[in-house]
Amino acid sequence: MGMSNRDASAPVAALETLTIGISGMTCDHCARRVEKALRAQSGVKDVSVNLKAGSATVTFDRASTPVESLRQAVTRSGFKTTA
Repeated sequence: MGMSNRDASAPVAALETLTIGISGMTCDHCARRVEKALRAQSGVKDVSVNLKAGSATVTFDRASTPVESLRQAVTRSGFKTTA
C-alpha cells in the first residue's frame, strides 16, 4: 500500500487563471510594476505580464483572492484595466 504525500483532509485550492487587459504600460519598468502589484495579492500563485500584448495572466486562488482585488492592484500601480 502506497502512502499519499497529501493529507486527504486538507482542502485543495481551486486555482484559476485569468488574463487581464492593461492599458498604459509603455516599458519594461511598467510591466515589472504591474507584476509586483499582482504578486503582492494574497492567493496569487503566478503572474506573467506581456508588455506587447498589454495584458497580465494571473494564476490565483479565487477563494482567497477576488478578481476585483486583482483589478484594483493594477489600478493602484498606475494603470487601467480593460475588458
